[in-house]
Amino acid sequence: MFYVLHGDEEYLKAERVADLRSRVASDAAGGLNVSELDGRSTTVVEVLNASRAMPFLAERRLVIVYGLLEQLAKGGQSRADELQSLLEGLETLPDSARLLFVEDTTLSAKHPVVKLAGQSETGHELAYGELEGAKLEAWVTSRAQSKGPGITRSAARLLIRDTRGDLRQLDSWLEVLAASVGYRRPIDDEAVREHVPVAREAEIFDLVDSIGLRQTDRALEQVRILLDEGRHPLQMLAMIARQVRMLVTVSEQSRRRVAPADILRQVGLRPTYTGLYRKLHQQSRRFRLAELEQLQREIVALDYAIKTGQVEPEVGLETLVVRACAKLVSPSL
Repeated sequence: MFYVLHGDEEYLKAERVADLRSRVASDAAGGLNVSELDGRSTTVVEVLNASRAMPFLAERRLVIVYGLLEQLAKGGQSRADELQSLLEGLETLPDSARLLFVEDTTLSAKHPVVKLAGQSETGHELAYGELEGAKLEAWVTSRAQSKGPGITRSAARLLIRDTRGDLRQLDSWLEVLAASVGYRRPIDDEAVREHVPVAREAEIFDLVDSIGLRQTDRALEQVRILLDEGRHPLQMLAMIARQVRMLVTVSEQSRRRVAPADILRQVGLRPTYTGLYRKLHQQSRRFRLAELEQLQREIVALDYAIKTGQVEPEVGLETLVVRACAKLVSPSL
């Protein structure tokens, strides 16, 4: 069985990946049957071999591949040959295989793997576009109800405004707000205004900058200051995720020589914020693209671990910062 997850809404894709991962990891061998591959540095042969490997003491094996399908769509005879090999391989996957393709952008409906997913009984194509307007309000309302208390329409709109519609921040704040009303009454405007401050972009920017410079002590100090000021770890994690996501976009698009105004639009900022673009561009150069993408995956994993009670929020956040600082290479300024 194979899945194609694509589109601009990173959080919804991440939730789906976490769900599939947890199903496979719940087997006796746990994470031993989960593999992750970077599509820019792996081959179709390696992907298919990993998928065909027998699971260890379990019925299923999950292989997650990031960014391969977009790479294969770029053309060239060698790419075309690899794509054909992949299509043939997908038709003969063993029943134990769960092969998951995760793409940052929306793939064309004409992409051969997308077409195969729609035609094959063992294929699944899931597109996740950004939620806006009524759809975003409906998502917030549904998510609040799933956490217990629900939320009033005006409070949902206020929360969307204060978080700029970022799903990860919205979900994290809904956790906090549900607890603040004791799970007994709907979240209202008063609760949102009391507990959700305007995002302190500068503080999170400085924290990510410290990580980029591998200043572990300074980064940990910044985390502890924010925690002492009453910031919830999940909300901080959501803001860090948003910052890292912007850096990924800036890094990728600037290499393609996309105009700064267009890049700012892609990350949800006004095209006139040229000063902020310069700061983002400078910060993005402190990281390799692969490091930013790995940090994104670790943020997703920590988000899931905190929400499922597998790790203490403060400890998890500090551990993430230490791991991130330790893994980075010297900044390329």
